[in-house]
Amino acid sequence: MASDELPDVDEMLLQLVRLERRQPVLERDLARAQDRHATFPNPVAERQVAKLAAELKSVAATVEQLRVSLRPAMRA
Repeated sequence: MASDELPDVDEMLLQLVRLERRQPVLERDLARAQDRHATFPNPVAERQVAKLAAELKSVAATVEQLRVSLRPAMRA
């Protein structure tokens, strides 16, 4: 495998840190949106909850994928 094809570990670590910092913000925003939707149910609030839930799920999956990918590099 050529060096052009190898993953950039530094870039992966940077992305992991960014996403790990984003995750609690999304969790907080989702909780607030869910509370708002429960108090004032409407289609806009429902879409916001769905959007934040999907983004949080995506971020969590990417974080897990990065952790798995970086595990061998972290052992070295």
